[in-house]
Amino acid sequence: MTKSSPTSTIKPRALKNGDCIGIVALSEPVDKEQLERGLNRLQSDGFRVKLGKHLFERVGHLAGTDVQRAGDLMEMFTDMSVDAIFCGSGGANGARILPLLDYNVIAKHPKIMLGMSDPTSILCGIHAKTGLVTFHGPVVQYNFSCVMTPMTVASFQREILNSSKASPFSFKYISLHGGKATGQLIGGNLTTLQQLIGTPYEPNWEGRILFWEDVCEQPHALDAKLAHFRNAGIFDKIAGMIVGVLEACVENDYPEMPPIEEIILELTEKRFPIITGVPLGHTDDKITMPIGINVSIDGKKGTFTMEEKGVIVS
Repeated sequence: MTKSSPTSTIKPRALKNGDCIGIVALSEPVDKEQLERGLNRLQSDGFRVKLGKHLFERVGHLAGTDVQRAGDLMEMFTDMSVDAIFCGSGGANGARILPLLDYNVIAKHPKIMLGMSDPTSILCGIHAKTGLVTFHGPVVQYNFSCVMTPMTVASFQREILNSSKASPFSFKYISLHGGKATGQLIGGNLTTLQQLIGTPYEPNWEGRILFWEDVCEQPHALDAKLAHFRNAGIFDKIAGMIVGVLEACVENDYPEMPPIEEIILELTEKRFPIITGVPLGHTDDKITMPIGINVSIDGKKGTFTMEEKGVIVS
């Protein structure tokens, strides 16, 4: 069952020098050494940081209990000294905390929330329930700690910081199927996004531009996931598709599998424009994608354009 999105989009305030960033772990615990490097970078860039209480907690594969992780996130939203919330790590099974979040409170305290991979479920769930623009982009442990290429930095700064203007900004990649469309961005990690289908946290797909990526998934597994999207009627609703770099997604079990591009075209039945090869996930170069803003896509040219910013620039 697809739940309707809120009627209005909520944009958080842009980050500025001296603001405080709260760091949370929504699934796996963070590595202390890597986190320290990431915190040093954020602080050298002029930000203050505040750590969630259970970043280093371990309950099985998770950073504390569901209640503890959800509590850390809610505390960051309600703490008036915290200006933005960054995910410290990725992992698995972060969606377990979705029923424990207070979406009315989140909507009343809009803040930048940034992460990727497993936190896709939280980013998209919050957007679906509140209309808050969330951000699919660099993670403290994996990116701010070691890999922040010039392109990653430039995209992060443009989408998050107060200094950037709201003029349209275009990216050019590989054309898979032609056509033009405009719609709001929705997406993230395909495996995690699939977990929202049929739940109260499922996005409203109607007229959206779906972006997705994955890592270490064989093409036959991606085929099954995309077939689920097709069978759920999602490809009848979206207006366009942006496919990220599929890092380490190599077929080992079924050598006769066709290329993933053929699978995508078959399952989507060429209903809408599609571009591929976009660095927006488990890659060194990483575009920060604001979930909920309007973008335009030109499948023939292989371009998409961010038509607005996801933050309020003062």
